[in-house]
Amino acid sequence: MGLIVKGIHLDPRRGYRERCAPREGERSFQLVIEETDLRVTAVDPLPEGFFDVLSARVRALRGDLQAWIVLHPDFRCSLVPVPLPGEGTPPEIVRRMSLAAATAGVGPFAAVAGAIAQMTAETLAPLSPDLIIENGGDIFMYSRRDRVVGLLPDPESGVVIGLRVAASACPLALCASSATIGHSLSFGQGELVLVRSPDGALADALATAFCNRLQGPQDVRRVVEEAKRYTRHGLTGIYAQCRGAVGVWGDMELTAVE
Repeated sequence: MGLIVKGIHLDPRRGYRERCAPREGERSFQLVIEETDLRVTAVDPLPEGFFDVLSARVRALRGDLQAWIVLHPDFRCSLVPVPLPGEGTPPEIVRRMSLAAATAGVGPFAAVAGAIAQMTAETLAPLSPDLIIENGGDIFMYSRRDRVVGLLPDPESGVVIGLRVAASACPLALCASSATIGHSLSFGQGELVLVRSPDGALADALATAFCNRLQGPQDVRRVVEEAKRYTRHGLTGIYAQCRGAVGVWGDMELTAVE
């Protein structure tokens, strides 16, 4: 069976974002710096200096990664974990990505979007206690109110499946991987795997690993059972969907979004 050609949400405007409305007292905007494309939801009006801090943080994280890749090119292209060298101190984003990749058994860049989302949010949270950073389908959030996060449109009914997130659960990462949606590489056939965890890099890496294992609907149950073994690493929930089969486990309260 060949790889699926992705055909949904490939436009640069990321049309799925148009269905995500900020709440009262919040505003959303897009920030694009090279390959990093973020949708940021924060308090309105934005605190003084917010945008400058945001831009500087993203550029610093990207700079740390680019400098590391110059000296360690395998870190960028490897599809398996890359051990950190014994000498020197790697940048924090490299350390987080490497640890997540080793746990999930994937390449370090399977964790890059989740790591950037979380580390950016950590820097900005003192300026905006309500804060959602979405990085290509990978989310890290701080919130003082309960939320509903949309997961996936039903192709026939148009209904969007939503995940309820209590304010008390934040800060929280929700990271997704798909063989049919978006730009990221997947060796599976599943429509969606979403992983919930306090650790953005881990959630991103595990979502990739589990989606790679979805070759057909018969694999959904096996993937969900495997996910339970990662609770000691910080996984708190999983949603998996492949060709009509759906598996859900953990702290995952689903709802329909109109």
